[in-house]
Amino acid sequence: MQSLKINKDTLKHMKGLSKVIYIIARISWIVLLLLTFLVALVGVIFIVVLGNMELYNTDGTLNEYGQVFDTTITNNFMNTYNGDLEQVEEAKEIAYDLADGAYKEDFIIFLAVVFFGLVIQMSLVIFLLMKLDNLFLNIAKESTPFSKENPKIIRMIGWGFGAYLILECFCSYVSSQILPLNGGFKMNFNLSLIVLILIIFAISYVFNYAYELQKNYVRVAKELEEGQE
Repeated sequence: MQSLKINKDTLKHMKGLSKVIYIIARISWIVLLLLTFLVALVGVIFIVVLGNMELYNTDGTLNEYGQVFDTTITNNFMNTYNGDLEQVEEAKEIAYDLADGAYKEDFIIFLAVVFFGLVIQMSLVIFLLMKLDNLFLNIAKESTPFSKENPKIIRMIGWGFGAYLILECFCSYVSSQILPLNGGFKMNFNLSLIVLILIIFAISYVFNYAYELQKNYVRVAKELEEGQE
């Protein structure tokens, strides 16, 4: 389809920048895809190991794993609380409950939710990067940025950010219900992300309007050419 005439230098710069962006987006989502598989694998291994880990012998004394665990958390909490023994003992008690005590099952479920949420969030970021890849590849290839497909791609990016926002709230709520120790559920509206979503949808309608305007321009230009013949 014919398009509105654009200054050659402007078109060249637009296409060059679009190529750079889509190459960066493509490399980013490929790398992130590999990282997502790695995170999922680490999560499964960690949860399985934690589920099968026992810190105590049958007589109630710490076993080999328990001694390593005790030494590790003691050193960490001594550094964290600057040697305050009372706070260190309180933190160690909670750590033991999480690792092999009253909260172990809840903690494992909590970790499963965290890893699952992280994998889904990373998958959404991959989706967004793939759509950016598609968008700027279209702009780099076509003679105009105002193609029929681009407004749809931009709206899909907006829906992707919306899904990310909902998932963030959902994971926060679920984890707060599973593990009361984290202080309970706190609804945190990401205002900047909400504004970004609205801006993205507004841009999609601007692109759609520009596409319709361009289509009408081509139709009128064609009618004028036919009239002159």
